[in-house]
Amino acid sequence: MRHDGKYRWVIDRGKPRYSNAGDFLGYLGTCIDNTELKITEDTLRHTTEEFSQFFNNAIDLFCIASQDGYFIRLNKQWTKTLGYSIEELLHRPFLELVYPEDSPATIEAMEKLGKGDNIAGFVNRYLHKDGTYRWIEWRSYPVGERIFAAARDITEKIEQDKKILRLNRDLESKVAERTVALEIANEELEAFTYSAAHDLKAPLRSISGFNRIIMEDYAHLMDEEGKKLLERISSNVANMESLIGDLLTFAHVSKEDLSITIVDLPHMVQGIYDEICPPEQAKNIEFTVTDLPLVKADKKLFRQVWQNLISNAIKFTAYVDSPQINISGYNTGFANVYVIKDNGIGFDPKYRDQIFGLFKRVHTDQRYLGTGVGLAITKRIISRHKGKIWAESNPGAGTEIFLSIPL
Repeated sequence: MRHDGKYRWVIDRGKPRYSNAGDFLGYLGTCIDNTELKITEDTLRHTTEEFSQFFNNAIDLFCIASQDGYFIRLNKQWTKTLGYSIEELLHRPFLELVYPEDSPATIEAMEKLGKGDNIAGFVNRYLHKDGTYRWIEWRSYPVGERIFAAARDITEKIEQDKKILRLNRDLESKVAERTVALEIANEELEAFTYSAAHDLKAPLRSISGFNRIIMEDYAHLMDEEGKKLLERISSNVANMESLIGDLLTFAHVSKEDLSITIVDLPHMVQGIYDEICPPEQAKNIEFTVTDLPLVKADKKLFRQVWQNLISNAIKFTAYVDSPQINISGYNTGFANVYVIKDNGIGFDPKYRDQIFGLFKRVHTDQRYLGTGVGLAITKRIISRHKGKIWAESNPGAGTEIFLSIPL
């Protein structure tokens, strides 16, 4: 105890002294204050104990190895990972455990460590006691003649990656097979459509021809009802010819190679409107074209798109007061978007996805005849240009059709 009541550690050395008569006289020696050294030793001991706890209880593989290829210290995780005891691992060169094909790369990594370089992300395989191999990923640092390393068993990850790779390859193979089968089916369907459409033309021409002969040569022998029936036949033949033409166009659109050029849309759409809108109807329609950016597209196919869209707008505004058709566009930075808007009869929003299907018609009113193919052709052409098409409408509130063509 010091004078202030605190205790100090001391190293006490002494030699007893005796008189000539043999009486004990006391000690001759030294007392050295060892408190700071004792504190340092205790701190070091605690630090060593904490390090050992951390070292041995880590879920990763920790080790210290010598430059000559032996482990010096290993944590318990090595036993769990490789099945060997710590003693078994300490008494054999670790290269004996490395998979033969991985030995050259491991030796090269050791040489780099010997030159003072750090190693990170190095992977090799180590022998398990049961004869299998485990994949180990390393991060190693040289310190003097020793190597300090942290490693991780990544066998499960490797196996999982291999499994995913196999699944992806199987999936790609199946997708490729299905794609080929789908392409063949589409080609066969288009070939059938093309062939059937052509085969239907001949009998239609015969029906139309005989019907015309009857109307011209025998009309005087018929009453008004008979004449109306012949006119209905003529009208239905015309509708059938129109449908066949649309089917041939639909089949042809997928086969035709694209010829991409810069298309002057303002000039194109105005010309199409002037061509297809009947003069008596055109004088009542307010038709406007505004802000149409140039587009890179197949000019012939794009003309087909706008013929279909403008024709629909004219048809569905035929029986409204003050019909209006406006065509506009804008650039989003990623695509050109074009909009054709009319104030016609519109349609129920629940049909917005169906109207672009083949033979899909949402109006049964006989005033709005059509084949149900035009918008399907339009969608196919837009799809071939990597674009999108969609519509917004409500009954009696007109329709907006949007085309998006990526830049």
